[in-house]
Amino acid sequence: MKNWRMHALAGLLLAGAAPAAFAATATVYYYTPYKGWSTANIHHNASGSWTSVPGIAMDAGCTDWKKKTIDFSTTNFQAVFNNGTGSAWDNPSGGGNYTVPAGVHQVKNGAIVANAGDPCAAVQEQTATVFYKPNTAWTTVNIHYAPNGGLWTTPPGVSMDVACTGWRKKTVSLGTATGLAVTFNNGTTWDNNGGRNYALGTGVTTVVNGAVTSNAPSPCVVDVTPPTTPTNLAGTATGTSVKLTWDASTDPESSLSYLVTRTGGTSGTVSFTSAITTYTDTTGAANTVYNYVVSARNAVGLDSGASNIVPVKTGELTVVSSAFTWDNATVYFLLNDRFANGDTSNDRSYCRESSQACVPFGNDLTQMPSGFHGGDLKGITAKLKANYFKDLGVNALWITAPYEQIHGFVFGGNGAKHYAYHGYYALDWTAIDKNMGSRADLQELVDTAHAQGIRVVMDVVLNHTGYENIKDMAEYGYGKLNSGWEATAYKPADVLTDWQNDVGRYIDYTSGNWAGTYWTRDWIRMNAVAGMDPCEGTDGLKGCVGFLPDLKTEVTSNVGLPSILTVKWGREGRLATEQQKLDAWFAQTGKARTPANHLVKWLTDYVGEFGIDGFRVDTAKHVDMNVLKDLKTEAVKARQAWLAANPVKAALLKGETAFWMTGEVWGHGVGRSAYFDNGFDSIINFNFQGAAGNTGGLNATYTELATVNANNSTPYNVLSYISSHDKGLFDRNNLQTGLTSLLLAPGGVQLFYGDESARPLMGNWTGDHAWRGDMNWSTPNATLLAHAKKLGQFRNAHPAVGAGTHSKLADAPFTFARVKDSDKVVVAIGAGGRAAITVAGIFADGTVVRDAYTGALATVAAGKASVDVGSAGVVLLEVASGN
Repeated sequence: MKNWRMHALAGLLLAGAAPAAFAATATVYYYTPYKGWSTANIHHNASGSWTSVPGIAMDAGCTDWKKKTIDFSTTNFQAVFNNGTGSAWDNPSGGGNYTVPAGVHQVKNGAIVANAGDPCAAVQEQTATVFYKPNTAWTTVNIHYAPNGGLWTTPPGVSMDVACTGWRKKTVSLGTATGLAVTFNNGTTWDNNGGRNYALGTGVTTVVNGAVTSNAPSPCVVDVTPPTTPTNLAGTATGTSVKLTWDASTDPESSLSYLVTRTGGTSGTVSFTSAITTYTDTTGAANTVYNYVVSARNAVGLDSGASNIVPVKTGELTVVSSAFTWDNATVYFLLNDRFANGDTSNDRSYCRESSQACVPFGNDLTQMPSGFHGGDLKGITAKLKANYFKDLGVNALWITAPYEQIHGFVFGGNGAKHYAYHGYYALDWTAIDKNMGSRADLQELVDTAHAQGIRVVMDVVLNHTGYENIKDMAEYGYGKLNSGWEATAYKPADVLTDWQNDVGRYIDYTSGNWAGTYWTRDWIRMNAVAGMDPCEGTDGLKGCVGFLPDLKTEVTSNVGLPSILTVKWGREGRLATEQQKLDAWFAQTGKARTPANHLVKWLTDYVGEFGIDGFRVDTAKHVDMNVLKDLKTEAVKARQAWLAANPVKAALLKGETAFWMTGEVWGHGVGRSAYFDNGFDSIINFNFQGAAGNTGGLNATYTELATVNANNSTPYNVLSYISSHDKGLFDRNNLQTGLTSLLLAPGGVQLFYGDESARPLMGNWTGDHAWRGDMNWSTPNATLLAHAKKLGQFRNAHPAVGAGTHSKLADAPFTFARVKDSDKVVVAIGAGGRAAITVAGIFADGTVVRDAYTGALATVAAGKASVDVGSAGVVLLEVASGN
């Protein structure tokens, strides 16, 4: 029959007769997950008229696909699809019908892809088997998923099967996808990995307590054979780092990892895990003998025997060598008075909290929310010598002003005595406050810091002096006191009723004595004080911030010494000496004797005498720009003079040695402003605190921080923080996230004292005093502190973290690279289980990398480094030493 038809047609063609219309064929594949259907009908007009509704049932093709082959005699035909009953339809996106020509086509997600071929033959079907261990209260478990590039199942998803005790299981088809996004639920409560969804791959994956383990053995396979015992454990020390190696264990039924146990030293028994047969312990102390042993553990928790025990003695403290740059600075901000008390004999200097006869009241100073608690320069130095800051990876200390503050107290808004414990109520810029210590103490602090490569930044104030107060008025004879003032000045209780009752009634602000005995009219402005110019509000260049006496930094004419300093220096026997110093400086610089220039001289003396490395300028927006620029110019000169005069000390400072200046400009963000053209290398970034807890927005935050100088010819940077003395403490329940965001941020970062150890709010104290409590030395959060140390040391070892370019490598987990010259790192945040971290383009295949968080090593393959992730979900990849 077939041969007869072919010959007949050939005869007609040879004879030149016109043949009848030749039938065309179209094979249509329809993708059912688009509408969530299990069956599909095609309704078409291939014969010239439409099929009866609901059309013709399509045949099974392969998973997710239905197919139908249709003959027709025109160039194309029209078609639509439905769920088999006609109750739900699929028309092309935008409406109308699908136009179907001859050939093999795919209809998927509202569009027809002509001549796309057979989807069931083109690629290998991918599947994923997911084991999930739910909350014990769940009796029903659903998996809601979407193959990569595909659509989500209809909520609540697909019911999971019981696999074995405590576990649910589901094998799902992924089509051509090689991974899927997953959440779990019991119909009402959802587990969506903290809002990020779980990112799973093909093969077998286990999910339990937020931890994802890829290519895992089935948790429901009974494995009763433990791994063999690892052998030939050996260890070598380099400084405080100990590298261990051993021969592998075997287990034919399960994957395995290794448990390294260390004993000895003051830390007791410490354990580490490794996925490979080597581990580097970087957490040991110097000159200490540790004993190490290793065992293997398989996927079902069976342990091998213990290996041989290896004793290893560490050497001297391992010092990470990296060139310091302010663009990668980790600036540790502490309040001197609240950090550490190194000398209790100076806790009540100037008869603070003492009787008129200077007899101490005997009260507990640490219970005064706004009083001096006893912290001092010696206390900071002691912590430097204990390597506290070095262990944190800190490379700069921001100390509060050590110069002399008002001796008395003022009425605090919290109804308590308010002393100048914070360093912002200056009395004399030329002297060290005795509560802080001595000039020798400050020199020792700076020298000790410099010996460790740590810079010292000093808080400075040019905007205002300290408040007038009853005790200082009596001591130096300025203003006028009314009788009975002693009742307040020497009041033992830390409770004040109100300002008028405890302070105001004893001070006569109408007396003509003020202008000639205090800071004088040429130096300051004050409200409602006889003989003084009034403030212009509480903002701007002539406002009195917090009602503090405002220094007239805008004055350009010569002024004499203020009366209060003349009296004070005279009593101390140094009036002539201080006058001679001023005369010499003004003669050498040729500057006018303005209030601002006196302040510039006094502050830059700390640079030239002690080697202070930088200033943090308080209330900078309230000081004339020209004064700020001049402060920086003179500080740079003083810095150069110090470097030249102290070559041995200067040699300890590797990397940048230039003087650095940052400042507080309330509300300033990341953008470039005029401050950077007037002396500032950096300005504090007020925006980061609110962004640090939003891990989903970190890439945008990091990108902005890393490109602050992308479109500017003059370099600049910002100093980001999560907690501060003025803006409050970061959420104490989310500090791990906050510290991760901060210590991995581009640019300079400021770590507020106690954030690394979860220092709590202080009791029932109110306002900013509650944020400025004593350092929690006796109750640190050890886990959080260890987390901060790992991040800080990694940051300090790699200038690329703060000063490098930033590029995102992956979304789940959030993975990014930082590169500066030859320094390259890859960081992942939000990882879990055993994770394959994307490193393509940064570390070549075959490169051995080290996770600085856990110490584990991995070899890069196919653009990824696979590591067992630490409990914080952070991976810090660097090239392994010797690579």
